[in-house]
Amino acid sequence: MLAFFFGPFYYLAKGLWRQAILYFILAVALVMLLEVTGLGKISRAVGYGFAAVYGIRANVSYYKKVVLGEAPWL
Repeated sequence: MLAFFFGPFYYLAKGLWRQAILYFILAVALVMLLEVTGLGKISRAVGYGFAAVYGIRANVSYYKKVVLGEAPWL
């Protein structure tokens, strides 16, 4: 739940900084592109979608890092 609301900050706190940077850049770029093209309502939905991605992927990524010892996204 914290990842849904705090997104990149949660990822940074858990040590998943590569994913935090990539997801943040993708979200900002896509929302800005949609805002510039005049699709403001769709950009809001995209923002909520990225929040959902943060929330869903956070536990999986952290599990892979801690338990399996896999370095995420090298």
